[in-house]
Amino acid sequence: MKYTRACIMELIGTFFLTFVLGLSTGNPFAIGFILMALVYTGGHISGAHYNWAVSVGASVRGVFSWNHMPLYLICQALGALLGAMGVYGFVGPEAGFLLPMGAELNWYVLFAIEFLMTLIFIMVWLTVITAPSFDGNQIFGFVIGLGFAAIVFLGGLYNPAVGLGTILCGLFTGVLAAEMIWHYTLVYVVAPLLGACIGASLYRFMNPDQNIDILVINETIMN
Repeated sequence: MKYTRACIMELIGTFFLTFVLGLSTGNPFAIGFILMALVYTGGHISGAHYNWAVSVGASVRGVFSWNHMPLYLICQALGALLGAMGVYGFVGPEAGFLLPMGAELNWYVLFAIEFLMTLIFIMVWLTVITAPSFDGNQIFGFVIGLGFAAIVFLGGLYNPAVGLGTILCGLFTGVLAAEMIWHYTLVYVVAPLLGACIGASLYRFMNPDQNIDILVINETIMN
């Protein structure tokens, strides 16, 4: 039952994150503040990932069980798809966030930005959530929300669940041309996932003295 509640929280959180992102047309402050609120709302229930990159990064770091990750990823993607469809229902084809790839930028430039910014975001997330020096802190949501807002100023998503959800929404509604699927998937799904893996690996390398065994997140929630 606890695991079920956690998965539902991930779906709800990713839905509202995507919904606000879309209705605000990518406003960094709106995205950062809603993420901050959702982190505090769901942190004690699911760990408040709302992002494939966070779930994968936490698993690479060793603080989230790989066994629990698949259903998290499904719920996050479903929440993002529903959020994107909700935005399309309100705004229609003018929902610009469904097509966030700027015409003036090459896809490989956007790939690099998504990769690098997700990498540093995951390092920040792991620091405030898992570092012993931050144990018991109450600023984690504030740091995560504002940190994410800072990278969103550059444009982009930095969230593979939201990327996949918006790509699927674009396909279902005819907004996204089928021939662009590969580029969008590389930029908004593959790049941030790679960034998450490298970011978590760098965190482990930079903090070899941290005892992972005492830092397992969500195990008491899931079991």
